Amino acid sequence: MPAKSVLTPGQKRLLRFVLALAAFLLANTLYLAATRGMNELEALAIPPHTLPKFYQGMILAHTWVGMAILLPMAAFVAWHLTNAWRRRHGGVVWSGIPLVAGMATLALSGLYILTEANSRQNRGWFYAHLLCALLVPALYLTHRFLSMVKPSPRARASAATVIAGLVALLVGVHLATKPPAPKRTASVGAWTADADDALPRDPFVPFVARGDVPADRVFFPAAATTTTLGLLPAAVLTNNDLGDAEGRARDLREKGFVWREKIGATTCVRCHPDVVEQWSHSAHRFSSFNNPFYRKSVELLRKETNGVVRSKWCSSCHDPVVMLPGDMAKADLDMESAHGQAGLTCLSCHQIDRLHSRTGNGAYNIPDTEPEPYLFKDSKGGPGRLLHDMIVKARPAVHKEQMLKPFFRTSELCSACHKVSLDVPVNNYRWLRGQNEFDNWHDSGVALNASRTFYLPPAKKVCQDCHMPPEEATRGDVSAKGGKIRSHRFLAVNTALPFVRDDRDTIRRTEEFLRDEKLRVDVFALLRRFPPVFTPDLYGEVRPRAYWPERATLALLDRTKPPLVAGEKVEVQVVVRNKGVGHTFPGGTNDSNEGWIDFRVTDDSGRELFRSGAIGEDRHLDPKAHVYGAVFVNENSERIFRRDPQNFRALVFARVIGPGTADVARYEVSIPPELAGRTLTISAALRWRKFERRFTEFVYEGKPVPDLPVTTIAESSVHLPVVSPDGEAKPQASSESEAAALAKPEDWVRFNDHGIGLLLQGDTRGALQAFKAVAALDGKRIDGFRNQARVWIQEGNLSEAYAMLRKCEEIAPGDPQSAWFWAQALFKEGRFEDAAKAYQRVLEFFPEDRGAWFGLGQTYYRDRKFAEALTPLLKVLEIDPEHREAHYHRMLCYHNLGKEAEAKEAEKAYLKYQIDEDQEARTNEFRRRNPDVNFDSLPIHVHS
Repeated sequence: MPAKSVLTPGQKRLLRFVLALAAFLLANTLYLAATRGMNELEALAIPPHTLPKFYQGMILAHTWVGMAILLPMAAFVAWHLTNAWRRRHGGVVWSGIPLVAGMATLALSGLYILTEANSRQNRGWFYAHLLCALLVPALYLTHRFLSMVKPSPRARASAATVIAGLVALLVGVHLATKPPAPKRTASVGAWTADADDALPRDPFVPFVARGDVPADRVFFPAAATTTTLGLLPAAVLTNNDLGDAEGRARDLREKGFVWREKIGATTCVRCHPDVVEQWSHSAHRFSSFNNPFYRKSVELLRKETNGVVRSKWCSSCHDPVVMLPGDMAKADLDMESAHGQAGLTCLSCHQIDRLHSRTGNGAYNIPDTEPEPYLFKDSKGGPGRLLHDMIVKARPAVHKEQMLKPFFRTSELCSACHKVSLDVPVNNYRWLRGQNEFDNWHDSGVALNASRTFYLPPAKKVCQDCHMPPEEATRGDVSAKGGKIRSHRFLAVNTALPFVRDDRDTIRRTEEFLRDEKLRVDVFALLRRFPPVFTPDLYGEVRPRAYWPERATLALLDRTKPPLVAGEKVEVQVVVRNKGVGHTFPGGTNDSNEGWIDFRVTDDSGRELFRSGAIGEDRHLDPKAHVYGAVFVNENSERIFRRDPQNFRALVFARVIGPGTADVARYEVSIPPELAGRTLTISAALRWRKFERRFTEFVYEGKPVPDLPVTTIAESSVHLPVVSPDGEAKPQASSESEAAALAKPEDWVRFNDHGIGLLLQGDTRGALQAFKAVAALDGKRIDGFRNQARVWIQEGNLSEAYAMLRKCEEIAPGDPQSAWFWAQALFKEGRFEDAAKAYQRVLEFFPEDRGAWFGLGQTYYRDRKFAEALTPLLKVLEIDPEHREAHYHRMLCYHNLGKEAEAKEAEKAYLKYQIDEDQEARTNEFRRRNPDVNFDSLPIHVHS
């Protein structure tokens, strides 16, 4: 007699309904898995950057059917257990338990993915869901075959047929509706040319400058493009998230710019609340006309001849939401519109799909031909928004491909806007270099690209390591990994923008960032000069000798505390070291930046005896301060202070501190005779104000001028006793090497920094003493000997240089950094073949060292190997297409090879980038009228 089913008629009907939904889910799962991209079937594979509408429909169907099955399935299990449990059929019970557990896990993991997203961070939940999706059908079949009433062959065949048919139907519709792979154009700005087979392929013949923009481009002179080279709807960059009109109007009334309404981010905040919150405080968000400093400069430019067109040059980086739709070309541009107040929206960066070159000026492309992959993208609420977010969370891979290209993790992305040059279409003059954080980073030890660096870190760092460090994600951002995301605050040095919007938290974070081991100030040395000797010169006239006969450099003032003599004059030397900035300090807009040393000498009663670098009551900086920044002049030899780079004509001077280098500031201090027996405090602080006061006054002309914050980045002080000239404590004339006897081994860095600063200023004698002290402190350390070799090579004393380099070989044989200096010395001696081998050794370890590539090319040229020289010279230009000397040596090589047509093309490149000889006349006239700036521009000068 056949076994009687435990199921009631009602339970059977409910089971059939659940099984029907489960059959669809199983077929749907097999289809989604087959087309997910983990298979070898190219016909089924979804093209990159796309998500077919049918496929998305099946994702939604999977989600909704999955949720629809939950309640009837749970009801059936509960109903079924009331009767089945009484039969106590062991095998059936024990197969049912894992089946129920599997279904529960399947439901929970699906709901988790639905709310938290199928991200890499949650891949464990995805694989649990997938495993259960395959395991539950197997457990169900096991459970049925162990039951009293087993499924009939006909039922099994029917089920298999239905599921296979559903899979075939889904795959068929998929193949019929799958879109073709999108066509992606080649990068704009890549040129090639035929060349002699015996010579390397030269992409600069014929010469077309990498950064040049054709005049017929719609965004000319901006370097940004769209794929079709046409206009781009603003919605591509804003998602039509323009904020509340009333809120924007309120912001404009209160501060003159929109600062509370997060234009372009309402859609993004749904999944990325932490990223949006961080970005909302960033300088990137306030890059456009919501930045009063930038707005004033652009208004000034647009009033000049052809200024409306020229202003587009600024917009690639500052105003893409305004420029790409074509609004920047309008004479009646509304700077207070939602687009004008948007700044750099999330999609202004994340829509970029490629970079044109390493020449900056906004040389990026934003696609305007690829369809939006996700359904219901423009839905701002209701079911459409819900369905859109469900699809994105279920299949975020395409969204991630769109929003996070591989080059987003590289410094090349940042180079698009943080490397600048000006040319004729903008300045009506010629090519000039502007700010350039990219090359300052790339050609440094921080990037592991410069063998000649003074300090080589253990690992390479890119821009994102410093400016986008991991930050706690406290708002549930779906992109968080381990509870952290890459910060989108992009903290740097700008305290002005948060100040004018009362954003105290961002000021605090920026100041903490600046103080976090970025720079070091060291009141390090005291120089005593004894009276000069007067001797007859070759012409019989009595003149002071060119140097002082005795020079006592007393170092490590905080340790040695040498006494000062009442009535004497001493020179105090302050060392400022770039310890943790990956490019020069300062960087960016150095014509308006303001960094300086505030140097003070006070007695033990607090009376100020000496001050350099004070801010006056008018809030202007002491004109005699030791400043860090740049001074440019216009064609009338007048200083540029209004942030109008289009009028730059000549650089008077720039004082910046490169990565891992140092600067030395000198102060002459007279010790009053009456202070014998007292103690003096000598202090130095590196201070920073984002904008020079004159520029701030220009921006806020006719309005209350904000008193921008002054940040102390680093400081140092020493306390020294003052003795009577007749007392027992006499100052000792000693060298820096002798002072090192009082030092601790770790003090070698301080001596090294002192030597670096002196060497870069041309004081080779002082630098040599400092580097000898480094060697004396630790004879097993290579730095002291290698840096002495560096000095001797600069002095031209090759025998001493070789002696130091041999010491380096004893400590670290074959060291690639030492190989650079071997190459330099061998080249100077004319041993070109050996010099070339040394450069090749360098390049084994530093393959993007532009200095080594240029040195190798120069060596081959001097060895008359002109064809061989072209390869390394072109490698230099691959790294830096605007390298003036490399273009010049290309020209010389082609001349010597008899390739006059190629030589003429190389000459065009050299002439484009060469320095204008008229600049010196402009700077000399400015120096004559501005003695304080002229004094501060000298490599070695003493503030007194």
